[in-house]
Amino acid sequence: MRRIHACGLLCVTLVITLSLLPAKAQADAVNPWAFNVYSLGDIGTSGSGYGSDYQGAAGAAGNAYFSGFSLNDLNYDVVPGYSLHTGGNVSIMGSINNGGIDAGGNVAINGASVFGNVSAAGNLTGTGGTITGNASLGGNKLVGPAVTVTGSLTQNTSYTPLVDFNSVSSFFSNYNTYVSSLADTTGIINSFGELQINAASGINVVSLASTTLNSAWGVTISGPSDAIVYINLTDASAAFDSLVWSYSGGVTSSDALLNLVDADTLALSGGNHLINILAPDTDVTFSYGLVTGNLVAGNLYGGGQVNHGFFDGPTPSVPEPASMAGLLLGLGLLLLRRRPHHVG
Repeated sequence: MRRIHACGLLCVTLVITLSLLPAKAQADAVNPWAFNVYSLGDIGTSGSGYGSDYQGAAGAAGNAYFSGFSLNDLNYDVVPGYSLHTGGNVSIMGSINNGGIDAGGNVAINGASVFGNVSAAGNLTGTGGTITGNASLGGNKLVGPAVTVTGSLTQNTSYTPLVDFNSVSSFFSNYNTYVSSLADTTGIINSFGELQINAASGINVVSLASTTLNSAWGVTISGPSDAIVYINLTDASAAFDSLVWSYSGGVTSSDALLNLVDADTLALSGGNHLINILAPDTDVTFSYGLVTGNLVAGNLYGGGQVNHGFFDGPTPSVPEPASMAGLLLGLGLLLLRRRPHHVG
């Protein structure tokens, strides 16, 4: 299932592309890691909306369904003015505390408060609520829903998305593939159920079976402040809960990434998982508990809380909206900046 990373001609092509790109291709960029939560597919389902809170901003290439939900109370916008971006429909019961909604489909406000503007390609509908801002619609505000728009309402107007989901999703998929291809540089010490990772300066890579992780009570990562730690989690399905994650020696959770290599599913629950999770090919069910950091999934279900955090390893930006040349630029930068640390 796992795609094997190959360089050679590809790297040469990317370097040539990089040198030929105009300056504009390197401007107006969004760092994909700025999404506190991102799904390459859907968040929630029409029959079971995602519950709980995301402290930062969120994106879904597909649809997003929320129930009893709060978004972005710390005011971290991916694109100024908007903290929820979708390629499809949005249905929300709850609140968006800072920033509004940029949706490629319809927006349903179901007993929700949106403190910001709404820009959508489709219609505005729902059972009721308030948009404290403007609404710009490719469709119409349908007759019947008691949705109050305190600002201006523009209908039947052109819509341009602020995020190129193909490029952002490709970025995460390629990053996942790249990290999965790296050879281990260190191992893990199991000390009475505590998994210990001793990191050095630069890139550190370790492989870990999901069963080993799930049987532990905690993970401790030690290393200097310039260490980057990639944990490649293996197995076709993964599950872990109630882990205690801790860091010492200067390295922090912003320097660590849990990368799911082959898992079709991840069952996540309990505890405060102080780790960034990259699972772009995985259906993630986060039933309860807390993740502090990036949570990237193929599809995301459940009701676990995600607090603001981010992976701060060396990473390129993805232009928005991105052309193929812009995407190649991002991949070229990724490979160029990572290759000196590649092991194996």
